[in-house]
Amino acid sequence: MFPASGDFVREIGIPGEPVDSNSTTHFNKVAEIAIDAVANEAYIADGYGNKRVAVLDVATGAFKRYWGAYGNRPDNARVVYDPNEPLPQQFAGPVHCAEPSNDNLIYVCDRGADRIQVFRPDGTFVKEAQIARNTRGAGAVWDIAFSRDADQEFLFVADGSNFKVHILEPDSLEKLAEFGGGGRQTRPVLRYPQHRQ
Repeated sequence: MFPASGDFVREIGIPGEPVDSNSTTHFNKVAEIAIDAVANEAYIADGYGNKRVAVLDVATGAFKRYWGAYGNRPDNARVVYDPNEPLPQQFAGPVHCAEPSNDNLIYVCDRGADRIQVFRPDGTFVKEAQIARNTRGAGAVWDIAFSRDADQEFLFVADGSNFKVHILEPDSLEKLAEFGGGGRQTRPVLRYPQHRQ
């Protein structure tokens, strides 16, 4: 960890350790880190080697909790996603983002299963949705971002395999529009949701 000055503060985790999605001492190929400034917690998309979301105390670096898909205990076994089969009970991976929202939910990118899973901060599963569910290989849900209004009315999903951005309504996870497509603009499908309350 480094502050804005660039001075070294601390290292979290033991480097060079093997894959272990249930470790409380190390990570394996972290994809992304997001900060919940209100709770003073860091959400780790742990990610390419491990298959979980891990949560740290920002001030101390202390390991607080972790979870897998549906809030299950993570498993290191290889998951093969098939769009014609039921969704896997573990993250297919990579777990590519874990992004807190203003309404105290955590939106998680499970790239390999083309899905977003939403959790409470304690790891309790709330809901999920798939994006471009027939995408195989590198998957469709690469990253997410919320619109900058206070209500975060829109959720933007970066789909790196299909070269698109999907726009969702965060409460329902309904797709409102999409654009892109390998350098070509696709025709957006626009719906206007009622304002969130």
